[in-house]
Parts: sequence; structure tokens; C-alpha cells
Amino acid sequence: MRRPTTSSTSATGSRASSLNALPPGETCECGELILHLTSHTPKNPSRRFWRCRNFETPKDCGFFLWDDFVQGQGAERQPDLELLKIMHELEDLKRKHDELSRKLEESKKKNNKLQRKLDCETMKNNVAFFSVGFAVLLWVVGLGLFFTSGKFK
Repeated sequence: MRRPTTSSTSATGSRASSLNALPPGETCECGELILHLTSHTPKNPSRRFWRCRNFETPKDCGFFLWDDFVQGQGAERQPDLELLKIMHELEDLKRKHDELSRKLEESKKKNNKLQRKLDCETMKNNVAFFSVGFAVLLWVVGLGLFFTSGKFK
């Protein structure tokens, strides 16, 4: 999921004006209640959002959702909890897709590197094989010339 672009603290360091959790039982993937907070940043002043209680801790599951994205402009209305869950799952799937895409690109790069190495080794083996074959051919031609020259009588 996207990380919040806002903070739950104001410039003076005080907590956001709203720390209300969703109704009992509404939790993140990490098992904590989802918090309803207010942004106090210049970019998103007074904009409400939902996020994981474990934000910026080792247990942070990454859940984040702007309140107006869920409900429009009505700050007093609770978001559709089913929609919140679906959006959370969608963001998780997007994050997993991005991670798998990154791993696929890394695998393709490794595969290309190994293919180049294999091609190089194959070329070295071919050169060695043809060099030995050429040496044997010269030796056979040399013996043939030696025996046909008449010096072998």
C-alpha cells in the first residue's frame, strides 16, 4: 500500500485532532484498529484519512486511505467498511504486483547475463574444438605430404 503523504502530528508536534478508530472489529492486516486521522500538512490541510495504527513501526501493514476517496467530501460520515477492506486488498495486490514485476525484471537481467556468459563459453569451446581439428588436419596433411614426397623409401 501507499505510505501516507501526511503526518498525524501538526507542526507543533501535537497529535491530530481526531484519533477515532473504526467501529470495534475493523482491523488492518496487522491486527490493529484502523485509525481515522486529520492531516495537518500544507499540502493536505484538514484532510481526513484512515491508516494503520502501527504506522512507521515494524508491525506497519501499510494500510492508508484518504477519507474523501472513500466517501466524497462528507467528513462526518463513516466510510463504507466493506469498501475499505476491498480498497486495502486492492492496494495489497498492487504492491505485490509491483514487487513481482521488480523481481521479474531482476530475473530477466540475471538470465541475460547468464546467457551472455554461456554464449562466451560456447564460443571458447568452439574455438578450441576447431583449433584442435585444424591442428589434426595439418598433421594429417603433413604426414600425407611426407609419405607422398618419396622421402619415405
